[in-house]
Amino acid sequence: MVWIARGICSDGTRLCSGFPRDGISFPVFSAAVHRKLHRIFYWRHSVRSYWRQHGDVALGRGVRLVPRSRNGRRTAFRATMDHGEFLTRATIWTTIVAYAVGSILFARSQGRMRWDSAVRVTWTIAVLFLIAHFICAYQFFHHWSQASALRDTARQTEAVIGLNWSGGLFINYAFLVLWIADVAWWWLGGLTSYRARPWQVIAAWHGFIIFILFNAMIVFKQGAVRWVGLVICVVLLLSWARIARQGLAPEVQAG
Repeated sequence: MVWIARGICSDGTRLCSGFPRDGISFPVFSAAVHRKLHRIFYWRHSVRSYWRQHGDVALGRGVRLVPRSRNGRRTAFRATMDHGEFLTRATIWTTIVAYAVGSILFARSQGRMRWDSAVRVTWTIAVLFLIAHFICAYQFFHHWSQASALRDTARQTEAVIGLNWSGGLFINYAFLVLWIADVAWWWLGGLTSYRARPWQVIAAWHGFIIFILFNAMIVFKQGAVRWVGLVICVVLLLSWARIARQGLAPEVQAG
């Protein structure tokens, strides 16, 4: 008699140590696996912490994901999700680093056009990677479902502040649209146009950016990411404090 490896019982509802292949009800089994895989896609965030703590994940009562150290070979599903998670995280961290580098350059520019040009390029890169981050998040985590994104936002907000509220997603949308408009305005208005803007507008806008980054890196994160985020936020605050002291429009230099 041929036995199937441990993991899923023949009716797809519970775990077992082993069972004969002839005892499988394949229609029931395939339907159960399809249902569980659907849950994996839409509830991956909720099981990730369990994976880190216990080394494997029990999803519902039927499907058990075995970590790579025990499995030896990565499944196509797991490889796809790893790839998607990497792209989603890499794009947002590129955005954060590019904005921080641009802020430091802007603080040290003192009106030098070459430095301001570099700032405009780095902030443009930040915006482009933020757009890529939104695309990756919807592609790999929400499968272009607005309802899924709203549920996930509400779940994360409730876990942090105890309020089941999904409005933060629309704040993120507004943030993206405003940043695109901000960078586009700079390109269309010319290199010197940014420093010609009212200081109150500049301060309010970049204060909002730092607020968003503070929440993304510190409030909604834990562990080492929170400390890295704290360092970045301190650097940003110091950079913009220097910009406030020196003013936006010193004598413009070509070098």
